[in-house]
Amino acid sequence: MCGAVLARLVILLYIAGPITIGLTMTNDWDVSDEEAECFYSALSDELKGYDGEFSEIIRWAPEMFKLFMRLRKDPTLSDKDRKIADHVLSYFVDPDDPMPEGRIGKWGFFDDLFLCAWTLKKLEKTYGAEVLSNNWSGKAELSKVVDETYHAGREWLSGMEETILRAAGLKPGDFKGV
Repeated sequence: MCGAVLARLVILLYIAGPITIGLTMTNDWDVSDEEAECFYSALSDELKGYDGEFSEIIRWAPEMFKLFMRLRKDPTLSDKDRKIADHVLSYFVDPDDPMPEGRIGKWGFFDDLFLCAWTLKKLEKTYGAEVLSNNWSGKAELSKVVDETYHAGREWLSGMEETILRAAGLKPGDFKGV
C-alpha cells in the first residue's frame, strides 16, 4: 500500500509543480495523513542506521518531515506560513531537487534539512520557539537540531541557498535576515 502512496506523492509534486509564493496562493498540497505516514515510515526505514557524512543531521529527516506535516495544519501559523510548510514538504519528495537522493545517496537529504532549518529559523522569528517545539516529536531538543543543521548547511552549501529556496518554490527575499 505504501508503495502506491509514495508514487502518488511524487505525481502530486509534478502536477502541482513548484509554485512561487506571492500575494495570491492557491496551491494546496493535498496529501492525506495516511500518505504522509507512509512517507515518514519509508524515510525512517531508509535512514535507520545511516552512518555516512552528516549522519547525525541526516537521521533527523523523518522527524523534520513530521514536524512540517504538523506545521502545515497548525492554526497558529498564517495561511502564507502554512503554504511555506507545504513547499518544504514538496521539496522533501522532489526527486530532482539540487541534491537528489536518487543520484547522490542519503547525503542528498542534507539540502532538505537545511531548508527545514532555515524555514524554522524564519518561523521562530514570527511565532517563537514554543509553537515550533509544540509540534516537534523528535528526541533531541529542536533548537539544537535547527542550529546544528543551519550552521552546517551555511558552511557546506554556501552559494546554493537561493537555488534551494527557488527549487522549493520559495522567494529568497522572504528569508532575508534569517
